[in-house]
This record gives sequence, C-alpha cells and structure tokens, in this order.
Amino acid sequence: MTTSSKSILIIQEDLATRRTLEVLFRHCGWTVATASTVMQGLKLLQREPRYVILDLVLPDGHGELIIRTVKIMNPSVHIIVTTGCNDPSRLTTVDQLAPHALLHKPLDFSKIFSAIAESELLASTASTKPLSADARPAYRSGITGSGISHGFAQN
Repeated sequence: MTTSSKSILIIQEDLATRRTLEVLFRHCGWTVATASTVMQGLKLLQREPRYVILDLVLPDGHGELIIRTVKIMNPSVHIIVTTGCNDPSRLTTVDQLAPHALLHKPLDFSKIFSAIAESELLASTASTKPLSADARPAYRSGITGSGISHGFAQN
C-alpha cells in the first residue's frame, strides 16, 4: 500500500464501523487495510498508507501510540481520529498530537470524507514541510464549555 493518494488504514475496535468504512472506501476505489488493535495497526503502518482513520480506544491500548508512531515514521500521513471519549484532558492531549481531524462519535461519514478532501487541498497547496499544529486549518472537534463540538476552525 505504498503511500498512494487513495490508500487508507482503518484502525477501529468496532467491527460494524470498521466494515462500513472499509466498504465505503473500497466502493470509492481506495486501497484499504483494516485493524482492530494497536498492534495490528502498527504492523499495517509498514504499508505506508496515505490516511489513517483511528479510534482512540482500542482493546490493547490507546490510539495515541499510533499517532506518535506515524508522526515519527511518516509525518505526511494524514490522521483522522474518531472517538467516543468525552475526557477533555485526553482530547486536549490528542489535539496537541496534531491529527488532521478529531471527530466525535457517533460518526458522520460525510465529515470523514470532508476531512480527507480538506487535507488533500492543503497538501496540494502546502509546501513540502508539514504545517505546525498552530498553523494548519483543520476540520476538528473542539472542546467547549458545553462539551465537544464539530466544525471548521483556524488553529
């Protein structure tokens, strides 16, 4: 799966979510690999996907390990985090790891595709150097006084 623009690694614990995402992306012509654990995900990163859709809560660990590994191995990989986690401290930590998008469950598949389209637009107009967390616009969930909200934000 050598970093083609249409390669994706889906790391999701929930079988139904994982399969639904797999079918959607395959139907759209993507090369798809799937994993349900951190260990499986780490192995599949060797295939160098262009995108990773990542659940934070996995049976054998935290998705943050995947984010950190991707940032070291291949920082040009676009990471879209999906989570049901409502812990503001953990979400702040994840946001500081600078995934392209942080989406709260239940998933809205159109938001995943919007995040991918936006990251492609950014990649086509950006320099070869990845944008810093402070400089990149991204489709993100934000932490507000009333909980998690979704939307476009300038970081």
